[in-house]
Amino acid sequence: MNRYLYIMRDKARPHDVKIGISVDPAARALEIKSSTNGKIKPVVVAKYWLRDAEQIERAIHQRYRAHSITRIGSGKTEWFRMRTTVFVQLRLWCIWAKQRTQEAILACALVFMALWLLSLILNPAK
Repeated sequence: MNRYLYIMRDKARPHDVKIGISVDPAARALEIKSSTNGKIKPVVVAKYWLRDAEQIERAIHQRYRAHSITRIGSGKTEWFRMRTTVFVQLRLWCIWAKQRTQEAILACALVFMALWLLSLILNPAK
């Protein structure tokens, strides 16, 4: 079924990212805000209309499970705490999932490699 794969951030906690699927991400953000009595203020930062959104959502949740956190309210288990480099990787992963062209795959792979090398430089093994 076609749906949006969306990425939301909590205004109060910008490193907290929600990854989910919906036909209307803006309405979903309001539903989450309402279910938490306004404690979480989600903002849709990206959305991708995908034919196989559920499969891609599951794959992303699996890929980033090390960053998984539990929040309150509706969709409380689909939240992740991500540094900026991980968030950029996630956005690129979604772009690749939408495009699935040779150029998109190559561009995403190159950026992933650059981010990985940057993370090694900034966080060397002890």
